[in-house]
Amino acid sequence: MSCRYGIVSLFLFRGILVFVSVFGIQSSFAQAQTSPLVIGYERFHSEKPSLEGGRLLFNELGCVNCHNHPTGLPERKGPRLEGLASRVQHEWIEAFLKNPSATKPGSNMPQMHLSDEEIEAATHYL
Repeated sequence: MSCRYGIVSLFLFRGILVFVSVFGIQSSFAQAQTSPLVIGYERFHSEKPSLEGGRLLFNELGCVNCHNHPTGLPERKGPRLEGLASRVQHEWIEAFLKNPSATKPGSNMPQMHLSDEEIEAATHYL
């Protein structure tokens, strides 16, 4: 009987080691990559912020999911963004994209951890 418990303990110990090593790798990767990775933006638009780069980010980061994107499900929309630049200042848009809840307390917009260049490109698009 003690042999059986020894084998179970050995498998349990190995399972824990595998879990800890995999979790540790994921944890260190998450710390290294602080902003979302959008390959198309990184390859073609990251050198200079542009309308097209901002449009790509708007789509790929999921902004379209809250801001006028029909899914067939009950809609939960964010505010309309048409004409945003005529309603708020450019600096406010940048501040909001950097930290939505600090700029507008109670906002449902998630913290996106965008780089300054990505924020500038998204601001060009908006």
